[in-house]
Amino acid sequence: MIQPTHVASAAVWAFAIIIAVNQLGIGATLVNTWLMRTVGALALGIGLAFGLGGKETAGKIEGWYAKGKEAAPKVAVAGDAAKQQGQEMKEQAKREAQQIQTGPRGA
Repeated sequence: MIQPTHVASAAVWAFAIIIAVNQLGIGATLVNTWLMRTVGALALGIGLAFGLGGKETAGKIEGWYAKGKEAAPKVAVAGDAAKQQGQEMKEQAKREAQQIQTGPRGA
């Protein structure tokens, strides 16, 4: 089994060798081209892995989005009702506070 530490160690050694060869001027163009192709291939591979692996999740997100659009009007109505109820409760609290401040009317 390949361990991540071995992969990281090999990558560090490979990068160090490429840099050393480049500094010595041995095949600089060839080394730079090889390095750019390797990095590009790695980026392409990672992009494909995430893209193909995320297809199912993207489908789920699309379903969630459709459900959210269907529920939006209901949520808006519920929000308006809650706002109206909050206003009514606020007005009732003001009336009760005024009654407490003025005291009982029959006294």
